[in-house]
Amino acid sequence: MRRAFFAFAFAAAALAAAPAAEARGFGRFGNEDNFNKIQDLVIPAELAGEVPPEWSQGVELDSHTVTHWLGGGAWLEDKGYAITVRGGEKYWDLDEKLTGALQEANILPKPLPKYEIPVIDYVFGYSLWIIIAVLALWYGAAAMLKRKKPETVQAP
Repeated sequence: MRRAFFAFAFAAAALAAAPAAEARGFGRFGNEDNFNKIQDLVIPAELAGEVPPEWSQGVELDSHTVTHWLGGGAWLEDKGYAITVRGGEKYWDLDEKLTGALQEANILPKPLPKYEIPVIDYVFGYSLWIIIAVLALWYGAAAMLKRKKPETVQAP
């Protein structure tokens, strides 16, 4: 019972320490798309009919990662660049063909700007392994420091 309490307290402390915007929580399962803005994109008026109609709402160039959840973040996958609709959930991953066409139309910069995945994405993306390591250290240290009971000697 005591061990379960410490595991629960650790998970609660980890969630409480995260800023509200980053508090993604534990106990999730499945995949989560994450986008980090690189820059806004401008669609020239003469090309408005050749791009998806959603792009008229405003689009931006983002980096795209996917967090794979198994209770905690099991791993983080870098998907590269994506174009996202501002304020929406639609996105288009950029492949070489689409990137080349958008660069020729002067919608995307040439070369594409470099990006880095934020550290907080790595922390949540690999949080399952961090939790396992902390619990292993906790219980390993507790087992090593636990006092052994003196052996009782039977009277003859």
